Amino acid sequence: MKLKTADYKRDIFYLMNKYSGTISIVEAEMLLEYLFNCARLDLYVKDFVVTDTIEELHDFLIERRLSGDPVQYITGHAEFMGMDFIVTKDTFIPRPETELLVNEIINSSRLVRLRRDSLEHYWNDRVSSQQYSSSGHDNISREQSREVKILDLCTGSGNIAVTLAKLMPQVEITAVDISEAALKIAEKNAERHDVSDKVKFYKGNAFNALVFDINPKFDIIVCNPPYIKDEEAP
Repeated sequence: MKLKTADYKRDIFYLMNKYSGTISIVEAEMLLEYLFNCARLDLYVKDFVVTDTIEELHDFLIERRLSGDPVQYITGHAEFMGMDFIVTKDTFIPRPETELLVNEIINSSRLVRLRRDSLEHYWNDRVSSQQYSSSGHDNISREQSREVKILDLCTGSGNIAVTLAKLMPQVEITAVDISEAALKIAEKNAERHDVSDKVKFYKGNAFNALVFDINPKFDIIVCNPPYIKDEEAP
């Protein structure tokens, strides 16, 4: 007999009663998405066969969640600004409030470009009035037309760096983390979102990681280090 996953999802609360706790409906949906390898909408519009094996696997996932494992570590994925990121216990889980930081960086990058445009117009006016040599103007113009350079310290899963690289057309990002394991995850996320050519990764402690960068100058520096209590750390 085929059961709609939506019908089975109501049984999640029955399964929860077998343990000493509950999970939210959103977490239940995330686990079912992972279990059936489907989109969230599919849970309500498609039919799935729920076998004994599926139920046992579901019980196992629920036990992990009730034992304290975040859903994102169970599934190995986390959503950030509508994008899917690989996460492991070597990285912290991207938080929704960090999306505000990314939006602020994007807005700040627009201001950087506006200042460059204003400066270039200023020098154009000066050159046209022959108060300055054209060669000097050319140097400044080339400097102002380069990509916005952003440094992302404590990049973790790379969610900030990768998202900025994906959303901003002209950007060059340097991402740093002291954890080699975290950097490997960040590099995977850059690859799966096709922005590896726009993000450079360095291992090291903050600015010390940039000793091999021949031109460590940045328009914007962002740092979003772990800010949770020690007992909440993975």
